[in-house]
Parts: sequence; structure tokens; C-alpha cells
Amino acid sequence: RVPLHRGILQSETSSLVPRVRQPGCLRGSQRCLNCVSIISGQAQEDPCIVNLVAEMLNRTINCPPSKESSNVRESDVTASQIAFRLIPLGAGESSQILAAAGSADSLRFQAEIWAGDFDFTLIDPVGRVVDPDTAAIDPNVDYYEDALLMSYTVASSFEGEWSIVVDASQSADSALAAIKGIEYSPVFMRIGFDDVELEPSETQRIESVLEWNGQPILDAEVTGILIDPQEIHTDLSLLDDGTNGDLVPNDGIYTAEILGNQRTGQYMVHVHAGGIFGIDQVLNRDGSGVYFVAERPDLELLASDIELIPSTIDDQLKISVNMEFRNNGAAYAESVLVQVIEEETYIVFSESLFVNVAPGQELSLSTDWDVRFGIAEARLGGLVNTLGNLSEFNLVDNEAYATLPLSGVEHENDLEEPQPSTEMPTEKLALRVFPNPFTNGTTIQYVLPRSQDIDLAVFDISGRRVRQLKKGMKVPGQYSVLWDSRNDNGQIVASGIYFARLRTGRHQEVNKLMFLR
Repeated sequence: RVPLHRGILQSETSSLVPRVRQPGCLRGSQRCLNCVSIISGQAQEDPCIVNLVAEMLNRTINCPPSKESSNVRESDVTASQIAFRLIPLGAGESSQILAAAGSADSLRFQAEIWAGDFDFTLIDPVGRVVDPDTAAIDPNVDYYEDALLMSYTVASSFEGEWSIVVDASQSADSALAAIKGIEYSPVFMRIGFDDVELEPSETQRIESVLEWNGQPILDAEVTGILIDPQEIHTDLSLLDDGTNGDLVPNDGIYTAEILGNQRTGQYMVHVHAGGIFGIDQVLNRDGSGVYFVAERPDLELLASDIELIPSTIDDQLKISVNMEFRNNGAAYAESVLVQVIEEETYIVFSESLFVNVAPGQELSLSTDWDVRFGIAEARLGGLVNTLGNLSEFNLVDNEAYATLPLSGVEHENDLEEPQPSTEMPTEKLALRVFPNPFTNGTTIQYVLPRSQDIDLAVFDISGRRVRQLKKGMKVPGQYSVLWDSRNDNGQIVASGIYFARLRTGRHQEVNKLMFLR
């Protein structure tokens, strides 16, 4: 072979480029587009030098094999040439070639300036003209230009036929452009989940693996949308920096962590990866996946389900609390505990246990509350949960309160302040826990009417002591103790139901705690 050198083709157009015959240089591939040789200033098609031009234009991509050949290299699949032609132009002439793009992550179109001066533009499959001005405002198009090269790198969001257009300047006698189009695909992308079938309220970890030519793609911008069974959309950000559920930073595995899926059914995750990777290669990749949350009870209590009715019994102002709750889920709720609570103090003044609440079943209960002296309004309501595993039911909309103003409620003792007793009661320890349920720690408050020995501890649902909080002699007053969700060994306990018990001599009070990890 006689090598074809750019310097020869950039010489005067009257220069003679040797016509080199190389038998068998074409193998029937439609992508081996025609090359030309220039003889006495005239452009002539010469298929016999196509390999020589291809070698000069692209040192890594040769003419693809014919359909009959099975020797397809991996590089031919990763970076497929979709356009290749040497175009001679007279002054002011225009030429256009077509390039059919398939499903690619990015496209690159370039024009090497072999002679003269010309403009280089594209027309995308929907008819939009892509030029340097377009690239300046379109984040999916990058344009580069130097003395010998003009190129566009395009994030390909659709398939179809592109037009590559070159327009020669009127000021030059002639021009010569070497046109090439390449589609980069595929970028390997996998959407995965820790578990495609979750128990309710379990944590889900989502990951997107990005690779190109077997190497991880780093510094990509990976975002997603989570669509729950009720078509509610939640934005996601997938990171590769050791946070957000990511195990190893900078390994091409981008992750997000979702806490406590509440709805039963199918969840759809759509993920998009963008950015620039490698050398001028635009990443524009989408993927999706599905996981499921198992059927479960959905215990609901709303403010509209609570009715507060004032009454006076034995000169004591009382409020009757009537509540309704229901199971909106698709499974039975076993051992449902309903607690009636004053919201300001979070003291439980009544509770009831219901067994086997069926799907769709609605139940009600009533109780009375003695109005505390001097309050302007009553905030009463309740909490509905289960004594089983917390992950077995929905924690959304299971606590609610209603308000009853007391300014218009007549009561003969409203203005009579109670007199302090010389003998303080020992049975009213006013044990209160807030917040409840909680995810990190919770505060336990209690009131001592006199000096006495106390024993404050936390127990699990089987009755075993988890944490000793306070023990010993205390003087009268109000106390607050923080439980940091750890046991006596300093370990964080598992999610579930626990009980705070305050014991003083012959008296004790117990409050239920719900820890959500």
C-alpha cells in the first residue's frame, strides 16, 4: 500500500493523488461509504482506497465486516461508525450525507478540515438544525472547534436519521471535508434493589451500576423518580460517594436509600444518568426497575373520626371522647391497641385491645376524661397501633387529635382553684413519653409528689429489661430522662414495641414506646 497522507490532499487541487489498487478492500458492508481520490482537481469515487482513508481518519475503527462474517470485535459494538465520507466542494457549494442512529448513549459527528473553509451543521431526526449557537444553549449538545477539526457531541435521546451538512465558503476556490459519525453504545446500566419483595416499613436500597468498556463510569449525575402504588412521585438522588446507602465510593455503583415504604403494592423506579465521561462522550442513559411491598393492615385514625362532647357528672366537668378507626389494608390486623390520649401531656387515660380487625372493618370506642383546672381548650385523641411487629402495619395516619374550646362550657367550679392537699397522692406519677413513636431517642417525664425511692427502666415486649435508666431516692419534683434507644450494653435496640415502667414502692405506671429504626 502507498500511505495516504493529509499533506497530499491539502496541497493544490491540481496535485495528483496516486490511485492505489488494493483488491478486496470492500466487503459488502453498507457502512463502508465511498471515498474519493482527486485527479487534476476532479473528485472521483474510488472504492479501492477506502481502507487507506479509513485508517487515516480513524485509527481504531476499520470498515466493519460483512454480514457473512462472524468475527465481530467488541470495539465494533462499543463504538459503531454510522457515517464516513470525504466530501469535495466548490466555492459556495453545499453537500449533505445521512447517518442513521440506533439506540445510542451518545453520538459524535466531526468534520476534519482538509482544505478550504466551510460551515458544519446537523439536522436531527425531528428536523431541528444543530449548529454552534444551538450547542451554546442546549446542555445535551457540545461543540468543539480548532484549526483542523469541528465536532458535535450529542446526548442521543431518540433514534432516527441525522443529516450532516457542509457548506463551502464563497471566498475559497474549493474545500475538502472528511466527515465521520460515531455512536457510542452500549453503556452498561443495571438497576437493582436489596430486595424486590419487601415487608412493610422495611428500608429499601436502590443501586444503579454504570460501566463503559468494562470500566466504571465515575462522576456521573444520577437521579431518579420513585412512583408508589398511588402514583405519588418522589425525587431520588443516587450517589457514589460512600453516603446515601453507597457502600464503596467511586466504584461506579450509585445508590439511594428509601426509608419505610408505607403503601402496599408495586413501586416503580426510573433512573437517569447524565454527564460527560471518557473523552468528549455524553452519558444519556435511562433505566427502570420494579419492587413490591407485601400486603398488610393499614390502621387509620383521623381527626374527623373523633367526637368530643362535654358533660358534668358530680360537679366534675368531663368530656366524652368517641373515636372510630378502621383497617384500610388488605390483611388482618391482630392485637390492635387503641390508646386515648391528652395531647398536651401525652398521658394515656384509657386504652382498649381489639383482636383480628378484618380488612375494611371499622370499629369505635368511647371513654370519659376529667377536665384539668384552668385549661382553655381540650386536645384529645388517640393512637392506633398493633402489639405485633411494627413493620406489619402502616404508620401513616394512625394518630390524631380533636380540639374542644372550653370558654363557653359552664361549670360551677371553673373559678374555684383546687386547694393543695397536706397529703400528696402517691399513685399519680404522671409518666409521659415524647416523641412517641420515635426514630432516635425519646424523653421520659415523670412527677414525684414526695421524696421516695424510684425504679425507672425500659422493657421489651417479652418482659425482659432492656435499659435501667434511674434508680434510687428522689426528692419531689418533675424529672426528664432521655432514652437514646440503647440497651444496658450500649447497643441500639431493634425496631419494635417497648415499655417504660416507673415503680415507687407499691405504685407503678407503664407507658408503651414505639421505636422505628
